[in-house]
Amino acid sequence: MKSTGVIRRIDELGRVVIPKEIRKNLEIRDGEFLEIYTDDNSVVLKKYSKMDANINLAKKVCKIINETYGYKIMITDRDKIIASEDGLYTELIGSNITDNMKSLIDNRYSYISQNEESITIAKKNVLGYFAMIPIIVSTDCLGLVVVFSGKPIDDTINNILKLTVKLFEYKIDIA
Repeated sequence: MKSTGVIRRIDELGRVVIPKEIRKNLEIRDGEFLEIYTDDNSVVLKKYSKMDANINLAKKVCKIINETYGYKIMITDRDKIIASEDGLYTELIGSNITDNMKSLIDNRYSYISQNEESITIAKKNVLGYFAMIPIIVSTDCLGLVVVFSGKPIDDTINNILKLTVKLFEYKIDIA
């Protein structure tokens, strides 16, 4: 474990301030959850993602959509790609998402390309048509569903995106 050389005092309520530099480096935003656990003689703080508990669902959804419709699809949490269909994009699982994707999540915007374009996904250039929709559960924006197509985005792809988001809303709400 790397030492940062920062020492903080625990207050009477058991609180400790995580230095701004560390929060910035680890992209820990205000209001986010941290998982707290012990490991040997250490207390570990880890960014918590509600999507982590749904990785198996994400993988199954990607596989079903790819096998049924032939679309390339990936699902992200707020920081990284957590699932993709078997094939070309599985190598990107675990890669950080781009700043543009983070902006869609932070601002709760959907994006549908009107023309074929090249975008960068985790340092890989991809040419095609794209649709990205945020996964919003309760008041939290948890990630994105991204569909790639060789042809313009139509109602089928829009419906697939909406259905996928609804699956996560239902699964996470009841979990």
